[in-house]
Amino acid sequence: MLVGVVCRRGEVEGILTSRVTVDGTDATDRIAEMVRSSRFAPQLRCVLLNSIMMGGFNVVNIRKLSDELGMPVIAITRKRPDRLAAGRAIKKHFADWKQRLAIVRRAGRARECGHKYKVYLQIAGTGLAQAEEIVEAYGLGPLRLANMIASGVTRGESHGRM
Repeated sequence: MLVGVVCRRGEVEGILTSRVTVDGTDATDRIAEMVRSSRFAPQLRCVLLNSIMMGGFNVVNIRKLSDELGMPVIAITRKRPDRLAAGRAIKKHFADWKQRLAIVRRAGRARECGHKYKVYLQIAGTGLAQAEEIVEAYGLGPLRLANMIASGVTRGESHGRM
């Protein structure tokens, strides 16, 4: 389950949902479709993701997503992504590993954001300074809430952090 939380000035404005295929290749398209078809689309100014991986190894092409939506896309993780380990797993389990790894590489190295939150960012459609400002302004609350909703719906109760 894919859950989006729409926020404005610290307040939740709405919830969006969709589905991605576990270990599939549809995450980028599903997110773009979810955002574009939403009644909230005109007010959205950026997309924050909890990692570039959705549903296992369904890799989000953040550059393509940013271009299609015309707004910054920022993938946030609490721990620095281990690109080597991800690469090994992708090579081992997927026939289309070259395409998946190309998407991972295009996302760029995760850059540390050390202001209020110590997190790592992969950024498309903007620079590091603006991405850090966006993370500072919105915090991790929307991502945590999206994670709680998705795990609550799929498992019967919320689980884990962001």
